[in-house]
Amino acid sequence: MKRTLTIEHCLYLLAFLVGLFLRFYRLGLPALGENEAAWALQALEIARGAAPQVGSQPGYVLLTGMLFWLMGSTNFLARFLPALAGSLLIFLPYLFRSIYEDSEWLRKAGLVMAFGLALDPGLVALSRQVGSPIPAIAFTLLTLAMFVNRQWVLTGIFGGLVLLSGPALVPGILGLVLAWAILHLFIRLGWVQKTQFAIPEVIEPAEARRNGLLSLGVTVLVAGLLFLRVPQGLGALAQTLPNYLSGWLKPGEVPALRLPATLLIYQTLAFLFGLAAMVRGWVAARSGLRSAYLSQLLSLWALVALLLAFIYPARQVADLAWMLIPLWALAALEISRHLPARENLPTRLVALGLAGLILLLMVISWVNLLSLVRMNGSPLLYGAVIAGALLMAGIAALLVAMGWSYPAARMGFAWGLLLGLGLGLFSTTLGVSQVRPNSIRELWSTSPAAGQVTELAATLRSLSDWKTGFADQIDVVVTADTNILRWALRDDPNVTFASSPESTVSPAVVITWKDQESPALAQAYRGQDLILQWYPGWQGALPSPFLPWLTYRQAPLAQLQIVLWARVDVFPGGTFDQLDLTPDQELSPAPDEQWVP
Repeated sequence: MKRTLTIEHCLYLLAFLVGLFLRFYRLGLPALGENEAAWALQALEIARGAAPQVGSQPGYVLLTGMLFWLMGSTNFLARFLPALAGSLLIFLPYLFRSIYEDSEWLRKAGLVMAFGLALDPGLVALSRQVGSPIPAIAFTLLTLAMFVNRQWVLTGIFGGLVLLSGPALVPGILGLVLAWAILHLFIRLGWVQKTQFAIPEVIEPAEARRNGLLSLGVTVLVAGLLFLRVPQGLGALAQTLPNYLSGWLKPGEVPALRLPATLLIYQTLAFLFGLAAMVRGWVAARSGLRSAYLSQLLSLWALVALLLAFIYPARQVADLAWMLIPLWALAALEISRHLPARENLPTRLVALGLAGLILLLMVISWVNLLSLVRMNGSPLLYGAVIAGALLMAGIAALLVAMGWSYPAARMGFAWGLLLGLGLGLFSTTLGVSQVRPNSIRELWSTSPAAGQVTELAATLRSLSDWKTGFADQIDVVVTADTNILRWALRDDPNVTFASSPESTVSPAVVITWKDQESPALAQAYRGQDLILQWYPGWQGALPSPFLPWLTYRQAPLAQLQIVLWARVDVFPGGTFDQLDLTPDQELSPAPDEQWVP
């Protein structure tokens, strides 16, 4: 049957392009953090033909290693697989379209969900970080979508990638299974009326299913063993469940309350509309409506995913990503109810005017907050401004309901809230992806983050060019052994990592911890201190003070510093001859001197 390009298809494509831009633009700009660099280094060893001990994310390590082997190791390629998987998530509502294709309202909800997945700041931030949380979610749900559509070969391929996704897979699968089991328990108790979805029944020969199993096995062998070149991949696959279970024995580093606080701040729109859909679904629990049944299943999935992340001792904010999918599905169900359908044009115009007023009040409230924070105003004053804006919005909606119609007031209030929160959502997403990419001040970022790594690399290139005429030929000894530095200096052939520089050797450059004892012949070196890593400087769920962080992302940070020591003869005009130095000679040491090449 010939397929035609419809407006719906164009909107899905637009959502995909927006999500693609937010995930890939300037993807390689921020330097890799400590945890990111650890996984990228494993992939680099694969690309160089070494036999590393593959960690618990074999899919990411081996596939990224193949990319490094084909196109070279870069920050962009290190983050390519998560960004691609995060972009594919946007098509999930369309891939499940066969279930609800007969409902115009659910088709609207699918489009809303696609844009929500494209713009969500948490999903965008995690898609721009090295690791498997986003690939685990994307490949799991794509496997389910291909299964529903009876695409057995693709089901096997995505299923194989799911098995290679690492420990992030376990809570997601567990949450889905528990939500489904709880819902069926409620059905047996008579609390929920089950509804059958119109899944097309396609009778296929057993050969099709065998092809699916075959494609799964081939995917595991190819992506998990890299064409049988890396047998450690299967060993890493066996570590998935033990690594997740070991997290139950570790002390928590992230406060539990940070997870719900993150949802309220970053996913305000999805949280409010999703909560409304939850309430609506459970109020109609025994109605037998398809929308109520879908809301109940999604709400159980979201709550179980939140609970699993909340009680997990080794929790990270990234564990919330599994909850974002059902949360956006719920929000889309509620938002689509308020999209214009049968109301006449005058009602829509009145609703649009009310929405504009509510949006204006929300913007004024935010501008006042910015001003109060900048002037160190009292939080009580801002609370009064917010209360006044809410009161005015409520009065305006009430007047519209009494003077025109309730549908106009309902739509106008929902549209105004949607526009205001949507504007905030887009602003937050731009912040985490473009303005402050991978910044440790964002709750969705992984700690520790890289510091002045770009400045370090530029300084070494300048010193090498002055000394040798080439950008990567200077000899460097590094005693501050970290994954960040190993990744940053991966292409420099004359870099040596050691616990301390040899007393008989005077390398051109030595990189040490700032609190480490100065290298030998310190009087012949000049030092520049640099920030290697950034850590959150707060212990609670949110940074303190809260309002400066909320408005300008101002937060206390902790740092780990290194010192780059350069021998004086490396500089233009500098001279150094170790043999000519006598014990009474001294070259004016300057360990704290700040210099810029």
